[in-house]
Amino acid sequence: MTLKATSGRLALLSLPLLIGSSAHSEDLGKVSAPDLARVKQQEAREKLERLEEAMDRLARSLVGTEPQNAAKLKLAFGEARDRLLREGMDRVVKYLSEHRLDRAIEDQGQLKINLEELLNILLEKDIDPRELLRHIRRVREIVQDLDRVIEQVRNEQINSSDAGLSGAATEALQNDLATLEGLIRRQKEVEKGAKDPANASKAALGKLAPQEDAIRGETRRLREGNAEREEGAKAQPASTRAEGALDRKKLEEAEAALTGAARSLREGDAPASGEKTTEARALLEEATAQAEKKLERLRAMRDFRELKDAQDSTKKDVDAVARKMHEPLPLISTPEVGVPGKKEVEAASIDLREASQGLGEGKPREASGAQSKSLDKLRKGREKAEEALEELQKALRDRILAHLLEKFTQILNDQRAITRETRSLNLKLRALQATSAASGSESFEPDRKDRQTAEALASRETALTLVADDVMELLAEDGTTRVFPGVVEEVKVDLARVSGLLSRTQTGDATQQLQAEIETALEDILRALEKTQRSPAPPNPGQGRGSKSGAGPLLPLSTELQLVRDLQHRVNERTKSLDLKRKPTVKIGPEGNQELGLIKKKQAEVESMLRKIQDAAGER
Repeated sequence: MTLKATSGRLALLSLPLLIGSSAHSEDLGKVSAPDLARVKQQEAREKLERLEEAMDRLARSLVGTEPQNAAKLKLAFGEARDRLLREGMDRVVKYLSEHRLDRAIEDQGQLKINLEELLNILLEKDIDPRELLRHIRRVREIVQDLDRVIEQVRNEQINSSDAGLSGAATEALQNDLATLEGLIRRQKEVEKGAKDPANASKAALGKLAPQEDAIRGETRRLREGNAEREEGAKAQPASTRAEGALDRKKLEEAEAALTGAARSLREGDAPASGEKTTEARALLEEATAQAEKKLERLRAMRDFRELKDAQDSTKKDVDAVARKMHEPLPLISTPEVGVPGKKEVEAASIDLREASQGLGEGKPREASGAQSKSLDKLRKGREKAEEALEELQKALRDRILAHLLEKFTQILNDQRAITRETRSLNLKLRALQATSAASGSESFEPDRKDRQTAEALASRETALTLVADDVMELLAEDGTTRVFPGVVEEVKVDLARVSGLLSRTQTGDATQQLQAEIETALEDILRALEKTQRSPAPPNPGQGRGSKSGAGPLLPLSTELQLVRDLQHRVNERTKSLDLKRKPTVKIGPEGNQELGLIKKKQAEVESMLRKIQDAAGER
């Protein structure tokens, strides 16, 4: 049965589920509307059951002849079960029996969507796994881009929030600076008086002590006020809280110096008074310099032009991601056009435009709110895109396996035909050679027609190497198998060698033996693939072998080890064959040496494959 015929049969089976049935319309003409709807829904449920059974039977029967179509039916059957279509119809029948028409209509709407998706799977054209890999990489890149812009918007929201909070912090710090500058002016007056020779007496210096005490008291109140403000701002971001306060340690040092200066003034110690008042003034100036730097940083937080430019740049990045999401995905049913989540990403871009407008108008709080809404939509869009990615990755393994089964079946069938024709040509050439020898001819050369036949067989062998190249390219794209590509490469090498022999019209035992080995290798590969297709995906797909698509390993290590074991068996058989051909007393000739070299090369390849498997097992 062809792909088109199979899909057509299943489409005909599923179509009545969407459009309803007119069976028994005359008998049901007098039945009430809810009861009629219940009977119709029950009919649809029975048809779905028959459809599921048909899909299951066809999938099992087509595994050998149409693996791609079998994979499609398997996917459709799994979708029907995953979406619980039968159970959903049972609920609708129950609601109709209870005359709960609102609930029945709601569930029927979802059932219709699910059935349409099932029909789309059955009618869709086959997709090359490489095309599926391309879409998987595209969606993976989209998810990574979304991670990047989400982080950008999150940082910009923090900056907008800081800008809003920095307004009050800036005002408070400006007031503190004004206070500090006033204290410094007064401290300079005390310092000048303490160093004035006219005030060298104890009495004169003592009159300055109350002024120093007052400066110290205001410095203490300034420090305590900052501490209270810091405590009340604990809910604010650390950056704003730190930048909006004076340096507490520097104020404590200035307060201690002022205390010492006041003591020296009261004691009438002129040298100490001059030194201490200078020290106190210097510390107050240091606190002022640090506060001025903090004020600059707070003002930078409110550089709305810079914040707006950064926001506009991020919006462009979000728009670029949305454009990447425009191309629809295969195998994914979604009401929106493009990659699922595109609608949310586009809506997030509108929010970012509002945030940019808010920053342009110097309204950071409004901008922060718009950025918060944008973040929620971007995260939702990312979630949808990632779910679509997981669906594609789930479908990829079955598609690749089906594709490989189809290709290796093609190679094997073609090789068997070439082998038969090689054998027939060889029998003909041997008969002609025997006839030539019987007639006394000393040499025999195939005629032009037989040489052309051999060359045509050689060309067909070369064509099979191209199919092998196609398979190896796909395995390289997948990137999850350690040794399978090497096994295919060995088959390709043998195909090329057979092609070379046939091009020289060498159709004898050596050529036929090599053809038989190729068939055995292909049979081994097909058995391994069929076993893998019947088995669940390997556990812990993220461990051991990283997939370029993120879909997990195509083959379990045990299957790859089996392929290496089969290759080793073929190498052993070739070695035995070479040993039987040579005579114990005669050295191996040029052809034997060439064969021995090929055997050594294959044996080295087996050892390399085993090391790769050992390394992969160690990574788990």
